[in-house]
Amino acid sequence: MEAITGGIEALRSVLDKVDATRRSLKQEKEEVKAAIKEISGRCSRDIANTKSTIANKEAALANGKTEIDKKRTRIGELRAQIKASQRTEAGEQPSSYESQMNGKRKQLSEDYSNYWSGTDKRAEVTRL
Repeated sequence: MEAITGGIEALRSVLDKVDATRRSLKQEKEEVKAAIKEISGRCSRDIANTKSTIANKEAALANGKTEIDKKRTRIGELRAQIKASQRTEAGEQPSSYESQMNGKRKQLSEDYSNYWSGTDKRAEVTRL
């Protein structure tokens, strides 16, 4: 077997390079682990905040739906009142406002016609 020139020194140099590469890889591994831990923590905080925000929005939505339901109920009540009012204020019932107004309109129309027909008769009387 032949001897390598600079034998031990060359081997030491190669082993130093291997050790430096190993230390560099270990350091890089630790940095990556730290970065992963930091990103994971940030993601966990973001998820917790998002869950809290979603819960708040769902509660606000539920409250909004309750308010809408209340308003729909109130609208239904008001419509029922309008219908009841229309039944008593309009239509053919003798007590309804519309029936009373129809009677008054008929009476006014008759009075108006009688006045003008009376005027014509009076005019004929004065012409004689």
